[in-house]
Amino acid sequence: MASPDAGSRHDALRKDFQITFGTENGKRVLRDLSNVCNFTSCTCEEFSAEQVFFREGQRSVFLHILYMAGNSSAANDHSNSMEQIDEIVETYFND
Repeated sequence: MASPDAGSRHDALRKDFQITFGTENGKRVLRDLSNVCNFTSCTCEEFSAEQVFFREGQRSVFLHILYMAGNSSAANDHSNSMEQIDEIVETYFND
């Protein structure tokens, strides 16, 4: 069972993600990470099993960042384009 303190630590960490990725610098980093982490591309076409696992791992990290930064709906939508990423960043992380 998680300690009562675990929830407040999780909330504080989520706030840290929101502050970090809510800045203009953070938004630029988030856009770059969406490319590097294969958020908008297929991770399973014409790759070996090892490459698919690696690319899915990268994508999982990006989805975790979106979730922790507070955009769980975007993290659960698997059909995002770069235009949608920009919209997500501008809408959710609007200063």
